[in-house]
This record gives sequence, structure tokens and C-alpha cells, in this order.
Amino acid sequence: MHEPNKRPNRLIPLLLVVLIAVAAGWYFKTSQVEKQALSLLEGDDKLVEIYQKALTREQQAKQESDNFSFHNAAFFHWKSLGDSTNEEYFYRRALKISNEALKNEKARSALFYLNAGNVHKILGEFDQADKNYHEAVELNEGDELMWLARIELWQYWDKKDPADVLELYDRGLNVLLSAPNLAISRGSYLASIGDYQQALSVYEAARVAFPDQKGIAEKIQELKYKIETQ
Repeated sequence: MHEPNKRPNRLIPLLLVVLIAVAAGWYFKTSQVEKQALSLLEGDDKLVEIYQKALTREQQAKQESDNFSFHNAAFFHWKSLGDSTNEEYFYRRALKISNEALKNEKARSALFYLNAGNVHKILGEFDQADKNYHEAVELNEGDELMWLARIELWQYWDKKDPADVLELYDRGLNVLLSAPNLAISRGSYLASIGDYQQALSVYEAARVAFPDQKGIAEKIQELKYKIETQ
């Protein structure tokens, strides 16, 4: 009895060819994106210097993975290049180094999440920015800055429903013992959505609670005028 002829499996070589082609295409695309981004630095010695510092700090972060000051420095160098050129590639490099740091439990700090959230916000990735800001608040809910970052995202960028924004303000104010900027920001938001009476109440309470805070008296007069002329 003869064994059936075994036909060579041509599928595996074909799949390998496809995978190689995809990988080559991805590399070419990545290389082109990088070249395009780096071309924006040409002729600007200051930006070239920042780029070199970013590479150096990134390399140091790889060599000393528990020294998060290198990750932080590399992050800000890449972000600085993004801010200067408005090029997404540099922002992605900033996020890459930040994400690498956050894989280590020791690096889970509110500031790391806050900084990553700021970059996602710039890129229009509001859901991811909100996740980062939420983590920042969870890790340091006593810091007014963390609350303000998330509220600003909801208020100006993601344009959440006013009821949701005000609820987030209230959550922050209930947690923080003293939050003059958060309180005044809440009053300003109420005024921006036309609730002048509530805004006035907030500012009047803020004047009592934070007598040294500048600009409150002027805002109260402005709101009183708006209420009278409605």
C-alpha cells in the first residue's frame, strides 16, 4: 500500500512573505514619519540640542530603569519638541517613554499620569486623557491641580454636559480642605453657562473663605451688574 504523496505546504512560505512585506511596510512608514519629523528640526540649533538631550535621557532611562528622573527628563524633551513643531511623532515619543515608566509600580505617581494626560489631550485623545487624569486624582486627591486638569478637560475640550462638570467640581471641593482656584473656577464656569445668581453665590462665599485672593470683588460687581440688567 502506497502512502499518499505529501504535497509541500506552500501556505507557510506564503504567510512568511506576507508578514515580511507587512513588517517592511510598517518599518518604511515609521521611517518616513520619523524622517519627516526630524526634517522640522533642520536649521534650528536649539531644537537639535533638545532632540539630542531627549535621546541621551532615553538611553539613560533604559540603562537605569529604576531612575525615573531620566524618564521624566526624556518625556519633557520629547514634549518640548512636540510643542515647538506641533508634530505628533514627538508627542508619541513622549508617551512611549512615559508608558514605559508606568509599567513599573514604583513610577506610579500622579505627576506621571498628569503629564501623560496632557499629551493625550493635545492629541485629541480625550478618553485616554481622562483615564490618566482619573489616575492622577486617585493617587493624589488632595492636590487641587489634579482636579483642575480633569475638570478643564471636561469643561473646555471634551465639552461634557454642565451637570457632569459641576458634579466633578463638587466632588473635588468636598475632598479638598482649601481650594481657592477650584472654587473660583467653579464660579467662572457657572457664569459662562449663564447661571449668574449661582456664580455670584460662589464668589461671595470665596471672598469670605479666601480674603487674600485677588479679583473676587471685581467679579462680584460684574455679576451683580449682569443680574440687574438681565
